Amino acid sequence: MGKQVQIVSVGPDHTLQLNKKELERILLAPNVKDKPVALVSIMGAFRQGKSFLMNFLMRYLRSHDKTNWMGDEDTPLEGFSWSTGTERNTIGIHVWDEVFLVRTPTGGELAVLLMDTQGAFDSDTSADETANLFALSILTSSVQIYNISKNIQEDHLQHLQLVAEYCMETQESPTGSQFQKLVFLIRDWQYPDDNAYGAVGGRSHLEQFISTSTQQHQDNKDLRKSLDSCFSSLDCFLMPHPGKATAEESNRNAKEEAKTFYVEQIQNVIYDSIQELEEIHESLLQISRDIFRAARKTGGEDVKKRYLDMLEKVC
Repeated sequence: MGKQVQIVSVGPDHTLQLNKKELERILLAPNVKDKPVALVSIMGAFRQGKSFLMNFLMRYLRSHDKTNWMGDEDTPLEGFSWSTGTERNTIGIHVWDEVFLVRTPTGGELAVLLMDTQGAFDSDTSADETANLFALSILTSSVQIYNISKNIQEDHLQHLQLVAEYCMETQESPTGSQFQKLVFLIRDWQYPDDNAYGAVGGRSHLEQFISTSTQQHQDNKDLRKSLDSCFSSLDCFLMPHPGKATAEESNRNAKEEAKTFYVEQIQNVIYDSIQELEEIHESLLQISRDIFRAARKTGGEDVKKRYLDMLEKVC
C-alpha cells in the first residue's frame, strides 16, 4: 500500500536537505526505473487541506478509472497524514513511496508519483524557506497544483515571482526550457454563477485574472506575461466548499426548474395591452416562486433567498 516518506527536510540552519537514499529507493525500483515519471505536486498555505486532497488523488489512481472511485462515504481516507486544527502537519517535502503505473494513450506505461509540500506562511517558516520549497516543488513537478482558498489574489502570483524570474533566466540560455503544467485549484469557490464549478469555469476565471489591461501596474503585467511564458500549460479548477456543495447545487437546480417554467409559459402568452402582460408576468412569477420554494433543497435561508432573488431577476 505504500507509506509517506520525507525526501526533503529543513535543517537547523534553515537549509533544505535531500534524502537521496529514499528517493533512489523509490525511483530505481525494478517496476519504475525504466519508465517515464510524472510527478504530481501540491503547494499552498498551511492548514488548507493539501494532504487531504492528495489522498483523494491517490484513491483515484488506485481505482484504475472506475466510475465509482470515490467509494462510500464511510470509506476511510488513507494516505498522507492530515489533521484538522491550526498546527502544520507536513514539514519539508514528502512523497508517497507507492508509484502508480498508468497506461498512456500510446500503450506505454507512465509512473506517477505524488508529492506533498509543506504549507507556507506558518509562524515557524521564513519567507526564504517558503520560496525555496515552492521553487523546488515547481522545478521537479510535471503537474504543480497551487492550492488556494476562495480566489486567486495578486500575492499568489507574487509568490511565484521567484520561480518566474528563474524561468526567464533559463530561457535566455540555449538549453533553457519551460516548466510543465501549473494548476490553480481554488477551493471554497463562492461565485459559481459567474464561473461554474469545475474545469471550464476555472479556465474562464483564470483567463480573466491573467489577462492584462492598460490600468494595471507594469510590474503586474510583467508578472502575468512571465508566468505565461514559464509554464507549458496554465489551468484552473473551481471547487465548492464541501459543506456547501449540495446546498448550492440543489438551490441552483430549483431556480433553473422555476425559470424554465416561467420562460415556457411567457413565450406562449397572447396579450392585448402592456397592463395585461404585466399582470400575466406577476402571476407566472408567483407560480415560479412557489415552484422554487416547493422544490427539495438543502442549505440555510440565506442560500435559498440568494437563489430566489436570482430567479426574480431573470424572470
